[in-house]
Amino acid sequence: MKKCLPRTLPFAIFGMFVLASSPAFALSDSPFSLGPKVGLNYSNLTGDVSDEAGYKLGFAGGAFFAYTFSDWFTLQPEVLYSQKGAKATEERLGEERTETISLDYVEIPVLAVLTIPTQSRLTPKVFVGPAFGFLLSAEDKREVDGEERGSEDIKDALKDYDIGVVLGAGLDVKVGPGAITADVRYNFGVTNIVDDEDDNDTVRNGVFSFMVGYAF
Repeated sequence: MKKCLPRTLPFAIFGMFVLASSPAFALSDSPFSLGPKVGLNYSNLTGDVSDEAGYKLGFAGGAFFAYTFSDWFTLQPEVLYSQKGAKATEERLGEERTETISLDYVEIPVLAVLTIPTQSRLTPKVFVGPAFGFLLSAEDKREVDGEERGSEDIKDALKDYDIGVVLGAGLDVKVGPGAITADVRYNFGVTNIVDDEDDNDTVRNGVFSFMVGYAF
């Protein structure tokens, strides 16, 4: 299953995008909408981690599907490729030492979206929901004064999955047959990602994200 996820994800996203472009989904009175979205992650690790651990920039992108039950409520599952992790930098013996933990996930948020109807093209929204992540790769890279001094694959030390809770707010702007959608969200992990029964450390993901997409 772990090998199949990276291979099938691009086809699933492409299929959703093609379906979104079909006339059936372009109808304004249809309760269905979907489309692509991309964004930036600003991630960190919390719990039993170094005091120097700071935030790391990463990419997020994929597709979403939404079903509108009423003017106020929408259910929105998403399939995203999400780069998480943390970055720590310290000065030691006159050298700048940097350690970067890079964690790549396929993530599936399932969001309950509360929309605020307006008389304009702008529709504010707030949302909450669980997010289920599946680990694709994990790397620990070390640098000294900007030069790489080694890296290590740490995937075997981590759990293959992660569960988080997403909170966020955004705005939809009607443009053409659909709408530009933008949001800011925070995904706080509730799962200890360390996979070692003899290790009492608890480490969780924490990610701020800014996402932009187009809903057909």
